[in-house]
Amino acid sequence: MKTKLLATLSMLTTALISSSANAALLTQNNGLVPYVGADAQLRYMQFKKDYGQQDFKKDHYKQGNVFVGLKFNQYVGVEFGLFKSLVVKNVNSIPLDFSLGLPVDPSQPAQLVIANNKVVLRGFNINIVGFWPLDDCNQLIGAVGVNQTRIQLVHQQIADGFGIFPPETMVAQRFTFSSRKSTVQVKAGFQRYLTEKLSFRAMIGWENTNRFKGLTPIEPHQNSPIRAFLKYSYTFGLGIVFDL
Repeated sequence: MKTKLLATLSMLTTALISSSANAALLTQNNGLVPYVGADAQLRYMQFKKDYGQQDFKKDHYKQGNVFVGLKFNQYVGVEFGLFKSLVVKNVNSIPLDFSLGLPVDPSQPAQLVIANNKVVLRGFNINIVGFWPLDDCNQLIGAVGVNQTRIQLVHQQIADGFGIFPPETMVAQRFTFSSRKSTVQVKAGFQRYLTEKLSFRAMIGWENTNRFKGLTPIEPHQNSPIRAFLKYSYTFGLGIVFDL
């Protein structure tokens, strides 16, 4: 899965470089500076107590972000990025309320259902970026923008207290949960030029993912126990930037 992610980011980066190179030819005489780059990021997500930890397991996700930007001058620019996380897989057990469509007798010993979960985050962002030069090689960066984020969880129930589900019923025990929200993000960091055009940057960010009030099945299932309530998210990233 890591190979697929790297291949996808590589193709996106190639496309962005190609389009930005054309833009560079148009803007080189206007004082505008187009640039492209890529960040390796770690996202930390907070969940409301008892809403999400069991199904998502992890609260941190590795993701990649490729971006193209345009500096209007040495202080202000705009940036557009595409991001996607690695798929995170986990196995969990949850209380069983129904078996073969019939309610479980609460007076009986508690039963559990075993499930495989797969989680992935993807989306795009648009930011207004500010630059504050410290000297010829170093500058501070700040950004404010909007993320369009999609969180998807595939929940595959594979067994319960009565045994492993037969293959013909596996499809009926598979549920996809997905939610897409627009969220505000704020980032700050540091950028250092290694050459006239090549630089690296380090950034931290905050995002109001508390707009994700719950994950519901794409196809509603009355017995599904999955739901997640998020708080805020934080990102930590290292990236490279190339001015065109």
